[in-house]
Amino acid sequence: MNIGIGIAFVLLWGGSTIVVALGCSNDSYIYSEFCILFLFRSNNSQYNDNYPTLTTKSLWTPSTTDRSNTADVGTELFTNPLVRKISFTGSTAVGKLLMKQSSDTMKRLSLELGGNAPFVVFEDADLDQAVASAMVSKFRNAGQTCVCADRFLVHSSIHDEFVKRLVEKVKGLVVGPGMDATTTMGPLILADAVERTHEKVQLAIHQDGATCVVGGTPLPALGPQFYAPTILTNVSNKDSLIWKTETFGPVVAIMTFDTEEEALEIANDCDVGLASYFCTNDLSRAFRFSERCVLSFCCLCRLFGILSTFLILRVHS
Repeated sequence: MNIGIGIAFVLLWGGSTIVVALGCSNDSYIYSEFCILFLFRSNNSQYNDNYPTLTTKSLWTPSTTDRSNTADVGTELFTNPLVRKISFTGSTAVGKLLMKQSSDTMKRLSLELGGNAPFVVFEDADLDQAVASAMVSKFRNAGQTCVCADRFLVHSSIHDEFVKRLVEKVKGLVVGPGMDATTTMGPLILADAVERTHEKVQLAIHQDGATCVVGGTPLPALGPQFYAPTILTNVSNKDSLIWKTETFGPVVAIMTFDTEEEALEIANDCDVGLASYFCTNDLSRAFRFSERCVLSFCCLCRLFGILSTFLILRVHS
């Protein structure tokens, strides 16, 4: 069983589970908290006896439910002994809940949990490369991936110029429906996500003293699920909600640093994290920093032509 975040990512991450299930002649479910339930199943007589209200006539036929049934359906799947394996991509809090619910039946678990990735720009970085990499890492899928950069650490000597160039790029984003060919950034998954993102931004500004240099507002004219791409500078409170928790939206929170040691300390000050990104032209620093960064994927940002790519220097177990 694979549990994802939204329709597109449910189908993406669920593909690997479906392939395995096909090879093992097992049932497979693709399930999301925020969208309809896709239930792909085989002609399993034992399953049909246990789920008479979800009968189907053929192999891999989808059934659906609505969001109000999320908790009940989830509890049934996680506690039912017929489900032997769970693969989950999502928040740490939900991952802990799944471990508890699955413990009585000793299910095998594969968990890819919360991220709050740092993006470090050193003073010797190529700023055009750094900005291009930041745009890809932050605004891909409107900031809604577990490896999106959230905490931007920029050396104080280049902070102003980096912000200036990043603002220019962000202002060039076209926010709109994904089916519109001119759109370069789409909506958030739910109106609730817009509310949560805006609340964090407002707390950062009014409670923690951050400065909003662009964006910072919902875009109701486009619909309830749209939020303006946002850049916050002067983020100084390491315990603020915008810094300590994954935003999962199009918000760049920028903090400055003066030394490599300081950058490393701040980057590692996180209890979750699937990725880290850093920009430097010093190869010795690149390997030194990646060796000491405790987050899972340590990626050196480089630019080849018009494609920003991330060279993974180290994967921590």
